Amino acid sequence: MSDKIEVVQGISQRNRHDVAVELTKLYADNIMLSELEDIENAYAKFYALANILEQSNTNSLNEFLSEEILNKLNLK
Repeated sequence: MSDKIEVVQGISQRNRHDVAVELTKLYADNIMLSELEDIENAYAKFYALANILEQSNTNSLNEFLSEEILNKLNLK
Protein backbone atom coordinates (compact mmCIF):
# COMPACT_ATOMS: atom_id res chain seq x y z
CA MET A 1 0.00 0.00 0.00
CA SER A 2 1.34 3.41 -0.95
CA ASP A 3 1.93 6.08 1.67
CA LYS A 4 1.58 8.73 -0.97
CA ILE A 5 -1.56 10.86 -0.91
CA GLU A 6 -2.52 12.69 -4.06
CA VAL A 7 -4.51 15.89 -3.74
CA VAL A 8 -6.36 17.09 -6.79
CA GLN A 9 -7.03 20.80 -6.79
CA GLY A 10 -10.02 22.06 -8.66
CA ILE A 11 -12.98 24.32 -8.45
CA SER A 12 -14.58 24.07 -5.06
CA GLN A 13 -18.06 22.71 -5.32
CA ARG A 14 -20.74 24.61 -3.49
CA ASN A 15 -24.25 23.39 -3.15
CA ARG A 16 -27.26 25.69 -3.33
CA HIS A 17 -27.36 26.08 0.46
CA ASP A 18 -23.73 27.28 0.53
CA VAL A 19 -24.43 29.77 -2.26
CA ALA A 20 -27.59 31.04 -0.58
CA VAL A 21 -25.85 31.49 2.78
CA GLU A 22 -22.92 33.35 1.22
CA LEU A 23 -25.16 35.64 -0.83
CA THR A 24 -27.42 36.27 2.16
CA LYS A 25 -24.44 37.29 4.28
CA LEU A 26 -23.19 39.67 1.59
CA TYR A 27 -26.65 41.11 1.07
CA ALA A 28 -27.38 41.48 4.78
CA ASP A 29 -24.06 43.24 5.36
CA ASN A 30 -24.56 45.61 2.43
CA ILE A 31 -28.19 46.46 3.15
CA MET A 32 -27.69 46.19 6.91
CA LEU A 33 -30.49 43.71 7.47
CA SER A 34 -31.02 42.98 11.11
CA GLU A 35 -34.55 41.63 11.37
CA LEU A 36 -34.64 37.85 11.36
CA GLU A 37 -37.66 37.76 9.03
CA ASP A 38 -35.86 39.94 6.46
CA ILE A 39 -32.79 37.69 6.59
CA GLU A 40 -34.97 34.57 6.22
CA ASN A 41 -36.73 36.08 3.20
CA ALA A 42 -33.42 37.03 1.58
CA TYR A 43 -32.08 33.51 2.16
CA ALA A 44 -35.23 31.95 0.65
CA LYS A 45 -34.91 34.10 -2.47
CA PHE A 46 -31.21 33.33 -2.92
CA TYR A 47 -31.81 29.62 -2.33
CA ALA A 48 -34.56 29.58 -4.95
CA LEU A 49 -32.29 31.43 -7.39
CA ALA A 50 -29.41 29.01 -6.77
CA ASN A 51 -31.77 26.09 -7.27
CA ILE A 52 -33.00 27.41 -10.63
CA LEU A 53 -29.47 28.24 -11.80
CA GLU A 54 -28.19 24.83 -10.76
CA GLN A 55 -30.74 23.22 -13.06
CA SER A 56 -30.12 25.62 -15.95
CA ASN A 57 -27.99 24.96 -18.97
CA THR A 58 -24.84 27.06 -18.53
CA ASN A 59 -24.86 28.08 -22.20
CA SER A 60 -28.30 29.62 -21.81
CA LEU A 61 -26.99 31.78 -18.96
CA ASN A 62 -24.32 33.39 -21.16
CA GLU A 63 -26.87 35.91 -22.45
CA PHE A 64 -26.83 37.54 -19.01
CA LEU A 65 -23.08 38.20 -19.13
CA SER A 66 -21.66 41.41 -20.49
CA GLU A 67 -19.79 41.47 -23.79
CA GLU A 68 -16.56 42.20 -21.91
CA ILE A 69 -16.87 39.12 -19.67
CA LEU A 70 -17.82 36.89 -22.61
CA ASN A 71 -14.72 38.03 -24.47
CA LYS A 72 -12.46 37.43 -21.45
CA LEU A 73 -13.86 33.94 -21.08
CA ASN A 74 -13.63 33.33 -24.84
CA LEU A 75 -17.32 32.43 -24.92
CA LYS A 76 -18.23 34.70 -27.81
